[in-house]
Amino acid sequence: MEKGIMRDVMPDTVAQGPVFQRRVSDRPAFERSIARFVTLWNYPFLDYGAVRVSLLVALASLCLVRAYTGLSGITVYTHDAFGTLDGAWRLLHGQTPHADFYTPLGPLIYLLTAFGLLLSRGGAEGFGYSQAVAGCLLGIWMYWLGRRRLGHLSAILMCFTVVLLSLNPASVGEPPPNTSCMPYNRYGYALLALLLVEAVAKVKRPGKADELCGGISTGVVLAALLFLKISYFIGGVFLIAALIPCRKQTRARWMGAFSGFGVVFLAFFAFLRFQLVPMWDDLRMVAGAKHLRLNWWIVHNLYPQVIFFGVFIWMAAAFFRARYQVPAARRTVLAGVAVCLAGVFLLSTNFQFFDLPLNAIMAILIVDQVLNAVGAQPLASDSRVLKRGAVLLFGTVLAAGSIADDPWASASGRIKGILGTGPLTLPSTPRCWQDSAQTNEATWIT
Repeated sequence: MEKGIMRDVMPDTVAQGPVFQRRVSDRPAFERSIARFVTLWNYPFLDYGAVRVSLLVALASLCLVRAYTGLSGITVYTHDAFGTLDGAWRLLHGQTPHADFYTPLGPLIYLLTAFGLLLSRGGAEGFGYSQAVAGCLLGIWMYWLGRRRLGHLSAILMCFTVVLLSLNPASVGEPPPNTSCMPYNRYGYALLALLLVEAVAKVKRPGKADELCGGISTGVVLAALLFLKISYFIGGVFLIAALIPCRKQTRARWMGAFSGFGVVFLAFFAFLRFQLVPMWDDLRMVAGAKHLRLNWWIVHNLYPQVIFFGVFIWMAAAFFRARYQVPAARRTVLAGVAVCLAGVFLLSTNFQFFDLPLNAIMAILIVDQVLNAVGAQPLASDSRVLKRGAVLLFGTVLAAGSIADDPWASASGRIKGILGTGPLTLPSTPRCWQDSAQTNEATWIT
């Protein structure tokens, strides 16, 4: 297998015009290295059964690790984890969310946690079991969706991103130690990642069946977000509308979207005893208690990531313009701006201080499109265009690193813990709580 990959990645000659061929060895070493990587990115890894099995084993192992950890070591945000467990316990004893008890969240999170409690026979470790099951399902869903729309390596990377995003026990943007809370925020981001892949990446072999299935997937995602957390549903509707120009729209896609949404909506409607008024009353209470504001700490924590992501989008658009693909450049800018705005909106409605996870999803999608544009024979491209692709690739690596869960705060917390100078906490978080108290704002509702 390895020999076959290297033979395909680095052929002896490449096409250069209609008459002659030019040897790879005649090109500069820099261009050869980039060409090897681009071809490797487009290599059909998933055509090999061993690769598919290895991917499945790796994803299953991550889920098992999350199930094993459970709630061990939890010392902060304890109220959130046990609030979710309380709702799941009530559900198992015949109560209905919104109708029988107040909740700012939808019933989906309690259904998932209740399933975990069934697996653990009522033990609190069911919290981790439910998150492991959810991560496994989301990973399979992403594999099914990405295999039809992304390159092989892009699909593998997207699967790992979604699974890790949904399995991390920490709050989004905070270091993992000593916490296990707010999985609904992570489920929301993972579901929006599924929506982004379907809305931005076109099907490799367009057909009515694939468009219909993709639409059904998006409809199911939107309905799930509605009954998970209302802010993610609003963000999903915004992204669906904003990303319409990013790909060709078909009747089959929209029929599938409305069908998928309708089926899931009716299922939850029946679960809620065909009563949406209690859910509406709870959501109104949440809206009145928590105000959507662009506080100073949001700007302070996010402006480096937003600026860097903006430069990344500009470089991607410049790459497409250099290849005289102006519509693709416009679509890239539109998608990047929409995803960034949606991420800022979601962060401002969550108990979240750092990171825009959707930017990482968008970066993978853009890189996949850029490297596909380079083609299977990258050395046949213009040298300047190839170098632009290399710079874009380098920028993507930095973007992915900057979007990771607050590496600086995590490193700082670990150092303090090792030196014994203080607990593993975020230095900026208490300041945010103090500002909220000083301005007499309502209590945070996650």
